[in-house]
Amino acid sequence: GGLGLSVRDNQGTLRAATVLDRLYRQASLTGLTDENGRGFYLSRVLSAELHICIRPGRLTEVIALFDSVHPKRPKTLCIYEAAED
Repeated sequence: GGLGLSVRDNQGTLRAATVLDRLYRQASLTGLTDENGRGFYLSRVLSAELHICIRPGRLTEVIALFDSVHPKRPKTLCIYEAAED
């Protein structure tokens, strides 16, 4: 079975480069004391798929999909950032 979780805001202030930087800092252990980024890292580690959709100035949506049937399959990370309007 699977489970999905979506979190969305109406700000669109997040950028793809910021997400990648925070994921890298947590994964490389250089960001262990950072005040930001742990949620992205935990979502990435615990989910089967992590999708981040960014429409600058409009919205940010993070979708985490969990798969209890195939927990060892390769993990998907997709970050979509639309061009600014």
